[in-house]
Amino acid sequence: MSSIGIRIRKTKFDNDKINKLPPESQRKVLDFVTFLQLRPPQQLVKTSRANRKGRIKKSLTQLAKLKAFFDIADPVEWQRQLRKDRSLPGHSS
Repeated sequence: MSSIGIRIRKTKFDNDKINKLPPESQRKVLDFVTFLQLRPPQQLVKTSRANRKGRIKKSLTQLAKLKAFFDIADPVEWQRQLRKDRSLPGHSS
């Protein structure tokens, strides 16, 4: 199969990984991309501020019941660690 150039949302991808796949796998990738392109675009649902606030409150209540953050002794330090810069895969430090 020849080199594949995929155009999705006005962005062109020439992916060496796709080109190195066997022809049958390349066809599957193209079929999937075609499927995605033919799907109707998903519409963003506008929600009212009150509805959004209610959903956030419900989610936070569920997290509290699950004790999702129970093991975090110092929330400020935990957040600092999460935000700490780390090297990106494929980039030299």
